[in-house]
Amino acid sequence: MKRSLVHVLTSPIRCFETRVKQPPRWSSAISVLVAQCALAAASGVLIAYKGRAGLVAALGDIEGAGSGNVIALTTSVFAVIVNVLGTMGFFAASVAALALLDVLFSQSGRIRRLIEFAAYAYLPTVVWGVISLTVLLIWWTPAQLRVPSFASPDDFPALLATHQANLQASPIQITLRIVASYFWAWRIAIQVAALRVVSGFSVLGTWVSGVVLIGIFVILPWLIG
Repeated sequence: MKRSLVHVLTSPIRCFETRVKQPPRWSSAISVLVAQCALAAASGVLIAYKGRAGLVAALGDIEGAGSGNVIALTTSVFAVIVNVLGTMGFFAASVAALALLDVLFSQSGRIRRLIEFAAYAYLPTVVWGVISLTVLLIWWTPAQLRVPSFASPDDFPALLATHQANLQASPIQITLRIVASYFWAWRIAIQVAALRVVSGFSVLGTWVSGVVLIGIFVILPWLIG
């Protein structure tokens, strides 16, 4: 990663003040989003793969329930699609929020710059993606799916849903989500730094915008989830 991009993490306002005087670097901005999508996809595949052994063993106890390998593969594909679309969806929502704030309070006419800098702001979540993927790879071992002796194939969807809920409620998953929220807040702090530089927001306006965006994109999803 280029040193100039590292400065987005340490001094975003100064970095953006330098970059705003230069032509847009879309390849760098897009590479950050691609890295985030790749890490999100890898996380989904890893979770599905590590859960495969428990599924295969459990499905062997339910005659006619299907192959655990097929279920694991389907889960992997679904996880990749959901994680990548979720990443791009949150990016689109954050860009829309920044653009709306600019239009309402600044009318800078530099929305393209906001989009570029909003992409750079995903660097903290790229860092977190590497950390969380490492934690899941080394320390996370999912519990095996529990199947009652009287279970039938019709019971499997409900059993799988309960199993997934239990996995999400495990201590390591809860800890990862809590720590992740700080990296999401860091991302938003960098995005509002872009408002400060590109849209000319005041210090107070930047702080208020940050609090509002953190409430919408960090606290509210946490409460709902």
